[in-house]
Amino acid sequence: MKQYLWAIGLLHRSADLPDSTKTGKVGFAVDAFERDVGVWQRQAPALTREASDRMVAEIERRLGDAREDGKPASLYDLRDRALLLVWRDTLARVGEVVRLRWDDFERHPVKASGSVRIRRSKTDQKGQGHMRHLTAEAVAALDVWRDAHAEAIDQALAAIPEPSAGHVEAAQRRTRWAALAAARDFVFVGVHRAGITPLSDTAAVRVLNDRAADAGVLQRFSGHSVRVGTTQDLLANGHEVAAIAQAGGWKDIKMVLRYGDRLLTERSAVAQAEASRSRRKP
Repeated sequence: MKQYLWAIGLLHRSADLPDSTKTGKVGFAVDAFERDVGVWQRQAPALTREASDRMVAEIERRLGDAREDGKPASLYDLRDRALLLVWRDTLARVGEVVRLRWDDFERHPVKASGSVRIRRSKTDQKGQGHMRHLTAEAVAALDVWRDAHAEAIDQALAAIPEPSAGHVEAAQRRTRWAALAAARDFVFVGVHRAGITPLSDTAAVRVLNDRAADAGVLQRFSGHSVRVGTTQDLLANGHEVAAIAQAGGWKDIKMVLRYGDRLLTERSAVAQAEASRSRRKP
């Protein structure tokens, strides 16, 4: 309903007309509706640190097996390891992580860690940008993937045949070259029969679920699962709510509190008092 109201209001404002959705009558109707049906929203299943560690460990096992057998590392294993680690570190939305470009990364001059700039987000439509921290583990995985990424692009470019006589073949060659040149800038790409293209939101979520199944994690995840799970892990470890909001790019702490509602309940004054009484009992 709120999406409909937003669209109606936008149309009125675009036509320089009074926004009818801001009238008292509409406001009272919305309040009455929310009181009647409630405003609770179902939360995405959380991809916790424990689950993501299992997924990364399974990828590491596969890469180790390939090394022992003298085989080249799988591009998908290298990509997915970097994707999982960067996604977890940045608490990014799925649309943010798949749109990362190599120019967005910075390596810290002394430490092995780094940072990445989220160029644009749901709450930053004008592209002011927001920096997120990357652990040394994520930076190392990115370094390996970057080399494999560049090699795959170069091989795809070399495989494009020279055009035969005719403008159609030449135009097709230029189109394929342009597509690969654009894919070179994106960190996470898909390698398939049609070529190499930036990873889509749907493909990134599929990676989560495929890797979860490989690691024996019996849960289906969504594009918000990493964001929810990492937030809950940070809350469980006692980190400040404001610091978590900064790490995830939230402008206020409301979403942090919503994601961690159950965990924060366990740390409430009532829960702590009960735990204290239990410890004092003989």
